[in-house]
Amino acid sequence: MELRNEKVLERLAKFMLDDETTGQKVSQGGSASPLSALMYGTGMFSYCGGNELVSALITDDNLSTWMGALPSVVDPDWIKTLSWVGPTGTSTSGGGTGTPSWDRDGECEDCQSVEWGKCELLTCFGEICKSGADLKLTQVGLMGCNKEPIYYIRGPHAGKRVDNDQVWQAALASFVLKQDFERLMIVGNHTANSMHFDGLQVLINSPLYDARNGCRCQAEEPIIEDWGSAAMSSNICNIISSMVRRIRYRGTFLGGIGQEDLVLVMTSLMRDALLDFASCGCGPCAGTQYNEVNISPLSARQERARLAMGSFGMGMFEVDGIPVPIVTNDWIPQTSTAPYFCSDIYMLTRRVGGMRVMYSEYQDFASTLSGVPMADLVLGAKVTDGGRFLTWSKYENECFNQTVLMKPRITLRAPWLTGRITNVCSPFDIPPITPNPDDADYFFAGDDPCRETLARSEYFYSGCQTLA
Repeated sequence: MELRNEKVLERLAKFMLDDETTGQKVSQGGSASPLSALMYGTGMFSYCGGNELVSALITDDNLSTWMGALPSVVDPDWIKTLSWVGPTGTSTSGGGTGTPSWDRDGECEDCQSVEWGKCELLTCFGEICKSGADLKLTQVGLMGCNKEPIYYIRGPHAGKRVDNDQVWQAALASFVLKQDFERLMIVGNHTANSMHFDGLQVLINSPLYDARNGCRCQAEEPIIEDWGSAAMSSNICNIISSMVRRIRYRGTFLGGIGQEDLVLVMTSLMRDALLDFASCGCGPCAGTQYNEVNISPLSARQERARLAMGSFGMGMFEVDGIPVPIVTNDWIPQTSTAPYFCSDIYMLTRRVGGMRVMYSEYQDFASTLSGVPMADLVLGAKVTDGGRFLTWSKYENECFNQTVLMKPRITLRAPWLTGRITNVCSPFDIPPITPNPDDADYFFAGDDPCRETLARSEYFYSGCQTLA
C-alpha cells in the first residue's frame, strides 16, 4: 500500500516559513474560539477548558540570530589562509635557518627571494533530524471537543487556527531540532561524532593544525586565556580589554571590524557578574555592586543600567570607549563549583571589512535535490524553507509520523579574530537555569514526577486512545 499524505506536508511547509522561529509558533500560545475541534481532549490539554495555551519553554536563539545563516552546496569546504610572508631564510623547513636574509650580497647580485606559509582548515556539515510522535490515520480528525482550538499568536500565521495533530507534531519536532542545533553550536565535535558539526568549543581553541599536513597554524590561532576555575575578579576587565584590542588590531589589516561585528558571548549569569564589575569601573568593589570607593552608589547604579543595554539589548562592555555588545547564550556548559558557576567567555567576529568571516551554513536541499523525484524515493519527501529543511512521513500500516532534517555547520574563516577565556567562575544568588534538557540546571527539574507522566505520545483531541 502506498500512503500519500500531501496535505500533511503542505501544512508542514506552511508552518516552517520563518528561518529563526521555525518550530516555535504553535508552542507560543493560543486562545479559544468555536467551530474547530481538533486539539483539545483528555490528553495534554483540558477537555473543553477555557485557558489559553501559553508556552513555559525557554528559548535562546541569540547567537545564531547574530551569526546569520547562508545556503551552501559545498561539502567539505576547505578554508585557505595565508599565514606569513617573509624574505628567504624565514622558514625553518627544508633545511632553512629561520633567519631572514634581508640584504643583497653585493652590487649587481641577485635580489633576495621571498617565502610564504599557508594553512588549510576543513569544515564539514553535520546532520540532525527529529521525528514527531506516531499518529494514526484512524484518529485524525476525530473531535474530542469542538470549542477550544489553538491559534497562532505570533509570526506570519498569527490569528490562524492550528487544527491538526500533524502540524503540532511537526512543531514539536522542529523545536527539538532547533534545540539540537543550538546545543551543537557550542559543543559539537565532528571528529568525535560524524553526525556533528564543529561548535565553538572546537573552533575557538588552540593549537590549530593544517587539515592536510598536520602542521601547526600558529598565525591563525584564536587567543585563548585560561582563568583556571578561579572566581571572577576585577582583572577580568583587563584580560577582556587586552584580547579585544588584539583582535581589533589584527582586523585593521583586513579593513577593520564594525562595532556590532565583534561581540562577547557568555551565559546570562556570567553577563550579570561581568557588568557588576564593569559598573564600578572594574575597581575595588570585588564584585559586590555599588560598594566601590571612588564611585558614588548613584553613579554606579546609573552605569550598571547603561551597560545593561547594548546594541542587542543584552549588555555591553566598553574597551577604549568603544562598546563591545554582549550576546547571551545559556547553552554554554556551566559547572557548579560552590559558591560559583564556571563557564567560558567567547569573543567572536562575524565580519571584517566587507567580508563575512563567521556564519552558519546549511545544505541547500532546494539546489542539491533539484530534479530528483523525491516522492518516489521517500514517502512524501518535501523541501521547505527555501532549501533549509528536508521533511517526510514515515509510516507503518495506518500509523505515520512527521520527520524534519537539516544539515548545518559553522564556518569560521578567520579564527585569529576570535578569542576565549576558559573556566571563569561567577558568583550567584539564585542558581541559573538553562534551555538545555540535558543539563542538570534545565529549568524543568529532572526529579519532577510530571516529567515522567507527560513523556508519552498523546492525541490532543481524542479522549479514547493514546499511543504507548
